[in-house]
Amino acid sequence: MSKLKSLFQEKPFVRHATYFALAAISFQLCYLGATLFFPVYFFALWQLTKMKSISKAFLTGMLLSFCLYIYHLQFFISIFKQFSYSLFCILGFWLAIFIAISCWLRKCYSEKSLILLIPLLYFALEFTRSELYPLKFSWLIPGLAFADSSYFAGLGLLGVFGISLLCLLLVALGEHLIPKQKNFLIAIMAFGLLCQITSFIPVKENKVSSGPRISGIQWEMGSRAEILASLNQAKELYPDTELFFLSEYSFDEGIPQMFKDWCRENKTYLLAGTTETIKDSAVQESNKKSLHAKLKHKAFYNMAMVIGPNGEVVFKQAKVMPIQFFNDGVPAPEQNLWKSPWGDLGICICYDLSYTKITDELVRQGAQAILIPTMDVEFWGERQHKLHGRIAPTRASEYGIPIYRVCSSGISQFVNQRGLVHQEGSFPGQGDILSAKINLQEAGSRPLDRFLIYPAILISVLAFLYSFIVFFKKRKSKKESKTMS
Repeated sequence: MSKLKSLFQEKPFVRHATYFALAAISFQLCYLGATLFFPVYFFALWQLTKMKSISKAFLTGMLLSFCLYIYHLQFFISIFKQFSYSLFCILGFWLAIFIAISCWLRKCYSEKSLILLIPLLYFALEFTRSELYPLKFSWLIPGLAFADSSYFAGLGLLGVFGISLLCLLLVALGEHLIPKQKNFLIAIMAFGLLCQITSFIPVKENKVSSGPRISGIQWEMGSRAEILASLNQAKELYPDTELFFLSEYSFDEGIPQMFKDWCRENKTYLLAGTTETIKDSAVQESNKKSLHAKLKHKAFYNMAMVIGPNGEVVFKQAKVMPIQFFNDGVPAPEQNLWKSPWGDLGICICYDLSYTKITDELVRQGAQAILIPTMDVEFWGERQHKLHGRIAPTRASEYGIPIYRVCSSGISQFVNQRGLVHQEGSFPGQGDILSAKINLQEAGSRPLDRFLIYPAILISVLAFLYSFIVFFKKRKSKKESKTMS
C-alpha cells in the first residue's frame, strides 16, 4: 500500500492518469443517474488543473472531452459524417482550454486566489460554450445530470450553470480548509451523498389545476389524413381539451384550411409547427440538410402558429435559434408571449429550449408556462431523443413553471413546475397522444447564475490578462535575485 502511495505521489503521470480516469468514469455515472459522483467529477477536474505542463494539460483536456462526450453524441456521426469529428474537437476545446488556463493561473496567483478564480473561469467558459458563440452547444454540461431530480438539486435557486460553479468552489475551498487528504475525501463523499439524496425525494404534484387541458400528438411527417384522424381521436378521448398541440414542421407554409375548419367546428385551439416564407426574399442556393418535407429555396421562418376557435391565426412565433448546418429557417426578429385566454404562455421551438438566453427572455416577459413544438428525427436515434429530453425538466425547475413539449418522434414531455415529468411519449411513438391539465400560477423567475455570469466573465478575462503582468514580474524578480547572488 505504501509503495502505491509513493508511486502516486512521485510519478505525475500515474497521478494524472488516475484523476483522468476518475473524471471520465464519474461523469458517465452521473449521466446514468448516480449523481453521487457529481462532486467526484469536479474533484478530479480540480486535480488535473495542477499539471505543470500547459501543453500537456490542453491535450489531456481534449482526450478527456472525447471520453466524456463521444458516447452520448454518436448521432453526430450519422448526421454530419466526417465533419462530426471536427465538431467533437470544437466541443472538446472548451474543457481543454479550461484545464490549460487553470494550469497557467497556478503559475501566477496564490492558492487562496485560485479558490475563487478557477471556479469562476469554469463557470465563464461553460456558459460561453453553451450560449455566447456561433457554434454554441449546451448539451452534456454536468448540471444536466440532475434532470431527473432537478427541483431538489437546487436548480431553481442556482441554475444549471450555477450548480457546477458551487460544486467546484466547494471542492477548492474544502481542499484549502481540510488539509488532511483522508478527511477531505470523506467530505467529498458526504457532499456526493447529498447530491444523490435529491433523486430519492418524491416530488408531489398539485392535484387541483385551474388551467386548460392540453392534448399533444406525436407525428413525424404524418399525412394530413393521419393527423386529422389523431386529432379526432384525441378529441374523443379527452373532450374537455381546450388546446391541441402538434410538433414542429407538422405542416408547410401555414396551417392548411382543413385544420382551421376543424378548429372552427370544434370551437378549440390548435398549436402546430409550420413554415412561413419571407415575402420578397431572394432565391437561395443551399446544400444544407432539411428537416421538413422539401428544401426551401427562399428565406423562411420556422414558425409555430396558434389557430383559434374562429379558425383564424391568433398568434405566431418564429424559431429564434435555427439548428446550425441545417436549412432550418431565419432567426426570429423578436420574441413575444401569447396572451392566451388562460394566461401568458411562452412559445419557443425545439432547439430554442436548449438556450437560456432565449427562454430567459420569455420568463422575463412574465411567462406562466412554456410550450415547445419539437422535431427530433427518428433517424437520429433513441439516445439523442433521451439526451434532448433532459432539457425540459431542467428548465421547468430553473424557472418554476410548467413546460409542455411535443416532439415528432418522441420523447414528448409534459413537465410540471417542479421538474416532474407527469406525461411522456414513447420513441418513435407515431400517433402517441399525451393529455394533461396545465397548472398556471405565477410567472416564472430566473435562477441566480444568470445574474452572476457576466461579472464572472469579466473577472476571468481580467484575471487572465493580469496574469501575464504577474508572471513577468515574478520572472524579473527571479532574474534579479540570481544576479544578486
